[in-house]
Amino acid sequence: MNSIKAMTIEDIEIKKSRFICVLYPLTSEETVLNALDEIKTKYPHATHYCYGYILGDNAEIQRSSDDGEPSKTAGLPILEILKKNDLTNVLAVVIRYFGGIKLGAGGLIRAYSASVKEAIKAAIITKAMPYALCKVATDYGAAGGLEYYLYSITDEVTKQYGGDTIVYTFTIKYEMIERVTEMVNKLSNFRSKLEMIKAMNRYL
Repeated sequence: MNSIKAMTIEDIEIKKSRFICVLYPLTSEETVLNALDEIKTKYPHATHYCYGYILGDNAEIQRSSDDGEPSKTAGLPILEILKKNDLTNVLAVVIRYFGGIKLGAGGLIRAYSASVKEAIKAAIITKAMPYALCKVATDYGAAGGLEYYLYSITDEVTKQYGGDTIVYTFTIKYEMIERVTEMVNKLSNFRSKLEMIKAMNRYL
């Protein structure tokens, strides 16, 4: 799946109504409310603030809101455009300033869809890259060589001391697991074992 690199804003006018689409990169559902508050402050007195968002590496969380527009004429079309573009971890908010001409259900669906499409065209799309969060527990004898190696392949290394062992937790590209496993075995003389905690995607 894909995501977006940064907030993107596009503004279109349809039959005197103004539709402003704001795309936000998302990390959690908690950030949705903050984003909506920010938008309502930046664009006060709008007629509607409709939105759709998708979260998760497998797009497992999907939500939408018509915010007073007729049912399924705003939030759902917004969400569908995100899905058609294979996007996740994205919030799309469409702010509408009513221009006095009613669009009807079909017109609203087309207008909200068009607003999101234009914003996606302007956005910087990022591709999913599979990563793995891993850990290695080792004794102090092998720690020096392992630590030097881990810091040479990733900037994301933490360590925790416990009794006779040190546990290194680190993030690497998924494709590196086999090579790193071999090096861990070699540097520890097979006294240590790489364990994958979880697989995850990053959008680069």
